[in-house]
Amino acid sequence: QTASEKVHLTAWLSKSSVPADGSDISYVDVSVVDDNGIRNTSKVLPVAVTISGPGILQGYGSADPDSTENYYDTSANTYEGRIRAAVRGTGESGEITVTFSAPGCSDCVVSIAAV
Repeated sequence: QTASEKVHLTAWLSKSSVPADGSDISYVDVSVVDDNGIRNTSKVLPVAVTISGPGILQGYGSADPDSTENYYDTSANTYEGRIRAAVRGTGESGEITVTFSAPGCSDCVVSIAAV
C-alpha cells in the first residue's frame, strides 16, 4: 500500500529510560507516516532535533549511504522515510525531552527518563 503525501512525524523509543551517568543510550526512531500510519519512503524531509533536560544528542542521521551530513549535526534529511537519534544522559537525573520538527509537520515530542 502506498502512503499519501500528507504526512506527519512519529517516534518510537528503544528505551524509555537511560542511566543518568551516561553509560547507555536510547535510540529514538522517527518515521514519516501518513494518517493511516503507512511510512512514506519517497518523502525526503529535513528534520531538526532539539534536546532539553539532562540529556545530550550522541548522534543523529538517516543511514543514507550517499549522505554527506555529519552525525553530530542537529538537522538531517530522512532516508526512506526514517531518521534516528541517539540520546545519552549527562550525569543528572530528570526528564529528557526530545523534539523533532520538519516543514509542514507538527512537532513530534518524546520523553526519556534519566535515572
